[in-house]
Amino acid sequence: MRPRRREGMRLAEAVIDAGAVRFRPMLLTAAAVVVGASVILFAPIFQGLAISLMAGEVASTLLSRMAVPVLYYMSERRRAPRERPEVLRDPPQPPELTEATDAARRRVGEFAG
Repeated sequence: MRPRRREGMRLAEAVIDAGAVRFRPMLLTAAAVVVGASVILFAPIFQGLAISLMAGEVASTLLSRMAVPVLYYMSERRRAPRERPEVLRDPPQPPELTEATDAARRRVGEFAG
């Protein structure tokens, strides 16, 4: 979220954007755990383990998707205004580096979406 803030994004926009970028990897990881645990769900000896794995993964995914962004937003809003510019200050980059960074972001965007 901090790189987005350095680019000049508002706090709420940065939180939403960062959440959108991380949504797919988190969802796929949770799905892999649930599907993997469903394999052992039908073995009576491992049934408790499978249920706890599935429930824990679903709960942690929901919690991380909702609570973490809200807590980050609240903590950043409470910071003293004099501290914010120091956190967000970034030295100016040469034009070549900025163009390379933009090209890299476009390539990453092609794979992410």
